[in-house]
Amino acid sequence: KILDVLCDSETASIGGVTDDLIDVNKNGTTIFTTQSRRPTLTKLDTGFFARGVIEVTTLAAGDIISYDVDQIDTTGSARFKIIILVGQQE
Repeated sequence: KILDVLCDSETASIGGVTDDLIDVNKNGTTIFTTQSRRPTLTKLDTGFFARGVIEVTTLAAGDIISYDVDQIDTTGSARFKIIILVGQQE
């Protein structure tokens, strides 16, 4: 079961044109089916992203978990740390 997704940015964009968005996928499909619920870092900000609302939490043996940077400000660079917490099904 996917319990949480934590994202942290060490650097901020320079121009502050757009927010940064992270997406997490299970077998190539987002776990944030409502796209506005993805983890978001407000433009010009650093630190932890606002937490997303995970809508797909189930996992099975052999599932592949991946992430994408769906949107990033084009006027700067960023270094992200992404942690996906997984626990046992209750």
